[in-house]
Amino acid sequence: MCLSPEFFDGRDALVLAREAAGDVELEHFLKPRHVSLDRLHQMGLLKDDREHISTADLFTYQVTVEGSLFMVEVKDYQLIFVRRRAAAAFGTFLNRVKRTKMGPRVGFDLVR
Repeated sequence: MCLSPEFFDGRDALVLAREAAGDVELEHFLKPRHVSLDRLHQMGLLKDDREHISTADLFTYQVTVEGSLFMVEVKDYQLIFVRRRAAAAFGTFLNRVKRTKMGPRVGFDLVR
């Protein structure tokens, strides 16, 4: 499968529209916080979807039920955004998990 220029134009337009509405692309949200996608996977907020991808796919994670408290996935464009209304809580959650140095999947108990 080859991704067309229209795919990337639509993807870019979606990113701009979501950011104008206050949402943040997940990787842009995580980078200044020094948190990896793999870490979110370990915590159970993302699930690995590599068995269902082709070599043209850009993204290999899906948002879990727990992750949907903070994030929204746009499968057509292979994007995940942090919800505007959940960004502050998600940042606090990630800081709390980093401070406590909790192991995989344990950190989610902090939001329950």
